[in-house]
Order: sequence, then C-alpha cells, then structure tokens
Amino acid sequence: MKKYLFIIILSTIYALPSFCSDTNICKIVFFKESKFSEFMNEYRIYSNDTILVRLKNNSFFEYYCKAGTHTFIVNNKKNSKIQLNTEGGRIYYLKLRNLYNPGFILTVSSELTAIDSATAVSHIYNTKMRKLEGEKFPHFRPRNRIGINIGYGPGFNRFPLFSANNGSESDISFGGGGAFGIKYGYEINKNFDLSFCINYQGSTNYPYLENASATFERTVISITPAFIIPIKDGEDIRIKIGGGYDNYFFSQLLLKASNIPHGFNDTWKYKNASGYHASVTLEIYYSEHFSYDFILKYYAVSYLFDKSTYYYPTSDNTLYNPNGEGLDLIIGFNYHF
Repeated sequence: MKKYLFIIILSTIYALPSFCSDTNICKIVFFKESKFSEFMNEYRIYSNDTILVRLKNNSFFEYYCKAGTHTFIVNNKKNSKIQLNTEGGRIYYLKLRNLYNPGFILTVSSELTAIDSATAVSHIYNTKMRKLEGEKFPHFRPRNRIGINIGYGPGFNRFPLFSANNGSESDISFGGGGAFGIKYGYEINKNFDLSFCINYQGSTNYPYLENASATFERTVISITPAFIIPIKDGEDIRIKIGGGYDNYFFSQLLLKASNIPHGFNDTWKYKNASGYHASVTLEIYYSEHFSYDFILKYYAVSYLFDKSTYYYPTSDNTLYNPNGEGLDLIIGFNYHF
C-alpha cells in the first residue's frame, strides 16, 4: 500500500501545472523501458536537427525548452517524428519503443509516444531508471574501432587427393573454408577508411572420408583502404568499397591418410605468399560505440610448395603450385572508440 501511495504522491507532484518561476518554460521527459534484447542499443533524440541525447535502455532524460510547438525525431528518421504543442509550466512524457515489422526482411522502427504522467512516473521512478545528462555530443562517430570477423566461403579451384571406395574422388580447395579473425580500423575522414585484419582460415577435403582427411590452413594479414558511401545521413548505415594487399604465412597442408592403400601422414608446408582482395561492406550501427558488418570479399593468391617431412609433390603436380582464389561471406562485430 505504501508503494502505491508513494507513486500517487510522485505523480501529483510531477503533474503540477508549474515547476519553476518562468512560466514560459516547459519540461519534456524522454524515457526508454528496459528490454533485454535491446540492452546495447542507443537512440538519438533530435529536436530541429540538433541532437539532445542518446537515450539508452532503462534510462530517461529531462529536456527544458520554451513553450510552443516542438518536433522530435528518433535517429533522424522521418517516420519516427512526433510533434508536441506545449504550454509553459507543464511536464510532458514521451516513451520510446521499437516496432518490429515482419516481412521478407525483418525491419525495426522506433517511435515516441505521449504517456500520461501517472503511468510515466510509475515506470521512471519505480523501476529506478538511470537519469541521463544532455552533454556535448561529437559531430562524428569515434574514428578508431576494433572487432572480430567470422566468415565462410567457397574456393574457386579444387584439387583431387583421395579416391573413395565408390570410385569418386575427394578433393580440397586452397581457398575458401571457415575463417576467424581480429581487426583494427581507422576512419580517416567521412569518405575514407583504412583497416588491418589478421585471419586464420582452413579448408578440408570433400566429400568427407572415414579413413582419410586433409586440411589446408593459413594465416593472412590484410590491409584494406576503402571508400565510404553513406546511406541517408550515414549515422546508421554505410557501404564501404575497398581492396588491398594480403600476405599469407604459416600455410600448410595436413595429410592424414595412413589408413588407405599407398597413403601416408605428412605436413606439406608452403612458402609465404602475396595476394590481393576486393570487398564490399555493409556497416550497420546499433549504438554510438557498436556496429556490425556484412562483408563480401573476393581474394586471389597462388601458393608454392616449400618442404615436407616424408613426401612431396613434384613440380608438375597441381599441388606443387596451387591456386587459392576464393570468395568469402563475412560477418563482423565492432567496438568504436
């Protein structure tokens, strides 16, 4: 009972027609309730193209302004616009929520909704929301970023290794396979970007065999200058078109085939190699400091056999100088600072 009495008292106080000596000033309170699936998201609240606050999960912000007509927009998107006709000495509450629109591609839109004072005060103060301060905001996103990449793709050339019992061949590609890497990027300006990435990538023989296997693994360092194409204002979505230089090292073919006729176990090492790549990146921000990427990357490289422990391919064998050309689809996660 005391709990509800406290809420009613607070509601009455916050609904008083005047809260300051200047009756030409009103207060607008923006708030966002807690939702686990949106705990990392931030929402930019604009008034007349000026950012007021980056509203976060389970937080609220108090904005004082002159009485009159005010327009507020979430993330600078026109479909999230709300217009208020305000009076001096009054308090207004705007709740931010997300709308999930099903379709071929699930889209999310945000909107501000006017809420009565009793309901708003109960949500804001009874759930202990965090109060945000409207301080100085950068005109540009942080230039530095670090992140991880996870990718997979096909190699363009396959080389026969083993013969299966049914007469078919199990082969391997020196391109494609699964990949994992870390990266660092620096946004030179709003049009140009430079990134560095180190990836491990491995491909295996296919079709898979129970009595024999092979894995070609390599590590690659890539440098990628890219041109930035903003979508709308570029705050949420951007496309990066780039290309650059690759250096491959620790490249080796691991053979485990001692259980098949004339088979053997061995490790064939390949010399360090140089290559190049071209990529298209769709970069999507979901807060000031976090973003994720969808990357389509083409790369070309040629390997040269170096040494082994027991056996080795002859110079006329395709495994002596294999082509490692491939195409990868990569998902990346980034932290901006």
